[in-house]
Amino acid sequence: MNLSEINWLGLLLGSVAGFALGAVWYGPLFGKAWMAALGIKKEDAKNVNMGVMMGGSFLTYIVLGVVIALMYNMTSSQCWQDGATVGALVGLASTTTVFNNALYEMKPLKLMLINGVYALLNGAIIGAVIGAV
Repeated sequence: MNLSEINWLGLLLGSVAGFALGAVWYGPLFGKAWMAALGIKKEDAKNVNMGVMMGGSFLTYIVLGVVIALMYNMTSSQCWQDGATVGALVGLASTTTVFNNALYEMKPLKLMLINGVYALLNGAIIGAVIGAV
């Protein structure tokens, strides 16, 4: 596990791509369903410090990207498809945690699917970019 071998440009661009996916996923695609499943109202969302939330969120993409990059580097892979596969596997691992927590929190299946599929796709996108750059 050597951090100096990480493709930092790919990791940064992948994190931006994952962040953009999140903006679309939790915005126009599933934003209303996600908020409804959590019981969040628009007026509740207005009281959030968006800078802290978005900054913290981007930091999680960087951490996820580091994990994906390290795992990608452990393979003999050199292409975006392999990066996407590694990322999807990391995303799948995240999805199992999302589903498990949602079961114990008694969250609706719709919320589990919105968050779980996002985690899977997010990992695949970050991995694909890391493998491509």
